[in-house]
Amino acid sequence: MEGLAINARGFLRIAWLLVAACFQPWVLAQCPPLPSTAQVLVTAVWLRAHTAAAILAVSTDPGFERAHIAGANLLRRGDIKSPETLRSALARIGVPDRATVVLYQGDGWPIPVARAWAMFDVLGRGAATSVLNGGFEAWLSSGGTFAKGPPPPTHPKPAPQVGACSGALVDRSFVARNLRAPRTVIVDDRLPAFFKGTAVEPGESPGHIEGALNVPFSLFADNLAGFSSRAAMASAYRLAGVHRDDDVVVYCHSGDKAAIAYLAARALGMRVRMYLGSWRDWSASR
Repeated sequence: MEGLAINARGFLRIAWLLVAACFQPWVLAQCPPLPSTAQVLVTAVWLRAHTAAAILAVSTDPGFERAHIAGANLLRRGDIKSPETLRSALARIGVPDRATVVLYQGDGWPIPVARAWAMFDVLGRGAATSVLNGGFEAWLSSGGTFAKGPPPPTHPKPAPQVGACSGALVDRSFVARNLRAPRTVIVDDRLPAFFKGTAVEPGESPGHIEGALNVPFSLFADNLAGFSSRAAMASAYRLAGVHRDDDVVVYCHSGDKAAIAYLAARALGMRVRMYLGSWRDWSASR
């Protein structure tokens, strides 16, 4: 009888996977792994030794005009809200479809630049897009040149097409369907007080998504526009109970900080998606 019970459980698991493959196309639409040659995070020394087709500052207009890497152009915060807004921005600036891009920001937590990288990845351009680790301050410290004033003239081009990673952004219904799916892990990358419900942001309820694991974004980056080492990123996931072969869904308050956890997972070769609506969207449905 025990053998029959084990066989029955095995049969049910196989049946569930077959149903998922038939009725949930996301199973078949995983973002392809980044090639081993991809440079998700680069140093200022690396950037000085390599020529990027486009250097884009993720900034505000006043911040960019005060100082920016010479030759860089500007991505405003509104340009990185979604893949569609990024497509429009790249067309406006004139970034070619196959251009090598380096993103950076001025200072503070590298949340905007991580979100920008995630949107490039969703467009299928993650392998050709890098983030300058340490941002503008690291550039200045390395002896890099800078300029002042408005962005340089743009040379508009047709908008790039959405690439193979368009399934990387998921919604509330996706998360609800997969809360108990085999090997799917929901990662909450808010700070522990928000995860536990002892702190609450306006417009949100206390708590977290059922079954989620807490891996705070601060384990992947610091407030000086810098990211942790690959070893530290891998350790943060591993110690939280997230395995390399899991299907990971990351969320935060409203989809910004989750981009840091998304970038870290992609850089580590993990399968990951981002719940863009995040806790604000989920708690609104409760």
